[in-house]
Amino acid sequence: MSLSNTGFDFRTTPLLFNFKIKKIFFALLSFFILFTISCGNENKTKKEIYERNISYYAGDWINSDTKEKIFIINSDGSIIVNGENILPKSIKKNSETNYTFKVMPEWIKKSSYTFNINFINNAKGKVNVGNLYFEINKIN
Repeated sequence: MSLSNTGFDFRTTPLLFNFKIKKIFFALLSFFILFTISCGNENKTKKEIYERNISYYAGDWINSDTKEKIFIINSDGSIIVNGENILPKSIKKNSETNYTFKVMPEWIKKSSYTFNINFINNAKGKVNVGNLYFEINKIN
């Protein structure tokens, strides 16, 4: 039996073999580059998430039940409660969604009350002030 009858040509086989190796090599190289780029983006995404502060929740916040305005969070991270301006350095960040601050109104000279805010998302949260507990909603 002769190989010439089978249609196998020795002259084109090495070229075909080299083409297949090059094709596999470029496919693997493409996957490697794609994997490297996607892994390099992961750290940037995590960094953005962990840098969130209270200004992320900027807006007017009201009591969910009474619809009474409770406080305003400004884009600079300050909070206004009953006309009192709470500076960002006076606001303690307990976690990405939980913040605590004290309010000392002018009319209560020797007393203060502590707000503990737990944000559920950027439009809802829960507040604890002393013995009071209520839910809040952002209106703008």
